[in-house]
Amino acid sequence: MIAFSMLVGSNAFTSQRPYSSFGASVPVRSSGEEVEMESAPEVPEIPAITGVKPATALHAKWFPFGGVKAPLVLDGSMAGDVGFDPLGLAKSTKTLYWMREAEIKHARLAMLAAVGWPLSELWHKEIASVFSLPSILADGGRAPSLLNGGLSSPFASGMLIMSIIIAGYLESSAMNSGNVFWDSEKPKDYIPGDFGFDPLNLHGLKGNKKIMQENEIKNGRLAMIAITAFAMQEAATGLPVVEQTPYLF
Repeated sequence: MIAFSMLVGSNAFTSQRPYSSFGASVPVRSSGEEVEMESAPEVPEIPAITGVKPATALHAKWFPFGGVKAPLVLDGSMAGDVGFDPLGLAKSTKTLYWMREAEIKHARLAMLAAVGWPLSELWHKEIASVFSLPSILADGGRAPSLLNGGLSSPFASGMLIMSIIIAGYLESSAMNSGNVFWDSEKPKDYIPGDFGFDPLNLHGLKGNKKIMQENEIKNGRLAMIAITAFAMQEAATGLPVVEQTPYLF
C-alpha cells in the first residue's frame, strides 16, 4: 500500500497516468482535474474445459449401408444393441430400459413356444395315449393357437391360465421393486429383465456375462420371428409345421 501511494503521489506531480499491472488505468487527479480512464484491452473469452466430449451417434450395425446412424441412446452398452430403432421409439434411457424389459420377456416366452410348438405336434398324441388322455391338438394335428381355434380346449385354456398366473407373479415381484416402471429411476447396475434366475451359473460359463446376455436376446428375437411364422403358416396352409418342414424335425 505504501509503495502504491508513493506511485500515485509521484504521478500526481508529474501529471502522468499510472497503469495497473492488470492493464486498466487508474483514475487520478492532476492539477485539480480528473484524468479520463483509459479502457482496458479486451480479453478474449476462454471456453470452459469440462473434460466431457459431446455425444456422437454410432453407425447402425443393423444397416451398414449409406452411413445410417443409430439414435444417441443406443450407444452399444446394452447387450444385443445394433442401433435398430428406425421409428425413433427410444427417446431416453428410461424408455429404452422399459422397452428392453418388454422385449426380453417376450423373447423368453417365444423361445419356450418355439420349442414347445413343434414338439407338441411330434409327441403330444403319443404321450396323451400313454396316460389315456384326449389329445388337445387342433384339427390336422396342429399345435393349439388363437388362429386355429385350438385354445377353445379346456386343457389348453387351463395351461394358458396357469401361464398367466405365473407371469403375473413374476411381473408383480418386479413391480414391487419399482424398477420396471417407465419413469422410475434405475440403479447403477440395473439389467432389464433380470430376476436373478441362474441356478446353473450359466452366466459365468464364458467368463463374460454380457456374452450370455447377447446370446439370450439374439435367440429370443429369432424365436419371436419363428413363432409368428409358425402361427401364420399353419393358419394359411392348415398343415402342422412339422409336416411343412420335415427336414427340420
